Amino acid sequence: MEVLDELLRIKRFREDKSERELIRARHALAQSTRLVEQTHRERDRYYAKADRQERELYRDLCSRVVRLTDLDGVAYEVDQMRGEKIRHEERLDEVREQKEKAAELADEARQRHVEAVLEREKFSELSREAALEQERFEQRREDAEMEEVRTLPSMAVRMGEEAYGEDSFGAEQERQ
Repeated sequence: MEVLDELLRIKRFREDKSERELIRARHALAQSTRLVEQTHRERDRYYAKADRQERELYRDLCSRVVRLTDLDGVAYEVDQMRGEKIRHEERLDEVREQKEKAAELADEARQRHVEAVLEREKFSELSREAALEQERFEQRREDAEMEEVRTLPSMAVRMGEEAYGEDSFGAEQERQ
């Protein structure tokens, strides 16, 4: 019984540990989900800003007489904005990958927790069954002791009859 109790304690410890890991994994997943959303918004804001800026640059070029260096300057700025757009896309891809990894880790932690709960439940059931069996054993032992106590007086009477013989036992009672 003590062995089962100790195993049950270990199973509860492991279940608690897996639950804490699951909570951490879910928290990490939630953080990475927020990061993806934030990065997505930042990218969208930059795209809108870059598009406005690019239109403004071309509008400015169309409104005046330009030199070749003005065209080169605009082309350079547009290339810079495109490069920044690429960096935003790469960053978004990175945080999406991090979110996928966090989701996988959360799934693994959830599975480990489910397994730990099932293991603990199995040992809880074994412990309950062992306790019931011990209870039944104790009850049978008490019943046997009570039966022994009930049979002792009748056995003593029979032993007395045998020791004195039935006639002498009856004669003994007649004398009294």
